Amino acid sequence: GRMVQKPCAFEIFHDPPKVDQVIACIGKQIAMHQRLRRASRQKRMQAVPTLWIVCAARSTTTLRAFAMKPLANWPAGIYRSTLPALPLFAVVVADLPRERETLLFRLMGAGQVLGNALDELSSLSPHAWERTAAAGAIDVLRSAKVFGADPLDPEEEANIVKASQVYERIKNEGRTEGVLEGRTEGLLEGERRILVRQLELRFGALADDVRARIQAATAEQLERWAERLLSAQDLDEALRD
Repeated sequence: GRMVQKPCAFEIFHDPPKVDQVIACIGKQIAMHQRLRRASRQKRMQAVPTLWIVCAARSTTTLRAFAMKPLANWPAGIYRSTLPALPLFAVVVADLPRERETLLFRLMGAGQVLGNALDELSSLSPHAWERTAAAGAIDVLRSAKVFGADPLDPEEEANIVKASQVYERIKNEGRTEGVLEGRTEGLLEGERRILVRQLELRFGALADDVRARIQAATAEQLERWAERLLSAQDLDEALRD
């Protein structure tokens, strides 16, 4: 959340980036700045967008070339360039602490870091927001074996297999949850129709606000109203909360 408080861009590298690769990213950062200035009415007020370089492993040479230092009050593995005119940051995924708040970034890692992150993601509750947020990225990862031209080492191969298993589990959970939610809502809708019909038979046509109230009712309210309907003297008594 803190990373995206201002206009920013992310460049993600599986291997440690070289100096010339970071320079190319800075070129895109400057081009983005020019586009934002042209689109802004206050051109002189438009700041240079922050650039985040995310890399699976550390490149000491690159960190030194851009005068990168650990960023105060942030987790280990987060760096900022000390060059004053350049809002340039780096995230070294392998250096991040193994905590839940870093999980989505560690899924951009490699080797054991990625394997551990996949295990942690798999162990979260099916309702954890990280599982849904990470599903697309895991789908890309599991496709690496199909579309990658280079042979994979055993550890990468194992991570892709693990990613495929986690992805299928998350997808199946979503499908099952959707079916259960659909069945529950279908039953409630049936109960609403029956209640409306019974009320109309006893008290005549229902006003729109009464229909809206029934449509928004919970299962507990519908059950209570249906029981009270048998002895209620009027509509207000039948639908009393």
